[in-house]
Amino acid sequence: NYFILTNLFVIPLVSVIVYITMLLLITSFIPVVFIFVENILDSILNFMLSGIKWIQLLPGAFTTDIFISKYQLILLFLIVLSFVFILSWRKSIPIFSFLIFLILFLLSSVYSELTYTKQRKFIVYAINQETAYNFIDGKDNIFFSSLAGKQKKINYHIKGNWLSLGVENEKLLDIRQMNEYYFFRNFMTIQNPHFFLKRNFIGFYDKRIVIFNADYHFPRKTVVAKKIKVDYILLSENSPVEIQTLLRLFDFKMFIIDASNSNYKINRWRNDCRSAGVSYYIVPEQGAFISAKI
Repeated sequence: NYFILTNLFVIPLVSVIVYITMLLLITSFIPVVFIFVENILDSILNFMLSGIKWIQLLPGAFTTDIFISKYQLILLFLIVLSFVFILSWRKSIPIFSFLIFLILFLLSSVYSELTYTKQRKFIVYAINQETAYNFIDGKDNIFFSSLAGKQKKINYHIKGNWLSLGVENEKLLDIRQMNEYYFFRNFMTIQNPHFFLKRNFIGFYDKRIVIFNADYHFPRKTVVAKKIKVDYILLSENSPVEIQTLLRLFDFKMFIIDASNSNYKINRWRNDCRSAGVSYYIVPEQGAFISAKI
């Protein structure tokens, strides 16, 4: 944000650096003078870099978490171009163009906000060796993952998507803390009337989801009077659960195999699903799973 201040500081120094570099080339045949000029150049470069780092540390030096669509970027370019023509021509046509593009930009921003408030998404991200489930309700952002304490991974793989969806106030929950012991804390964190969590069972609007991971699985001999109806069964963290056991216990639409599983386990589940003729989705091979029809 302080690009003017940075330019006022850097440009004079760059000019000095250019002249000193030329002098360095000229004096390359005189070792004593060459070393002296080299030390001066090194000191100026270090001073310039230190000054830039100091400017970067000033409050408000960076503006982050802003997303502009391609359409809005084109409109911003046209707005700036129209403003330049206004200053150059001083005629009415650029003024009208400027106002039209500005109104279109504002309307696109309003449309984006309305779209954000109506969105409902369930996303399983494809992050190698990690579990990451996202429930988006308008601007509410509920995120279950194994990424606790791994903010860099979240920023690299997921932050951009959150910005594009206009979500706010990420509610981060540890996938390993879905049991009764953490129920109250999870409930206070989530605070969404359309989201239900009990152990590894999740309800999100009309979707029903069950997660089988290293901490939660059914013994092979488990018996139920009637099949449990769910939409998605998530297989995670190389769960020891068997496909045949799940087929006997659940009435479901699809298996979703996330990126936290080993290749061996993925291949085994894939073969079992093919043999049983059931639908499955392998996140590390097919990319993130996104369900927007909620």
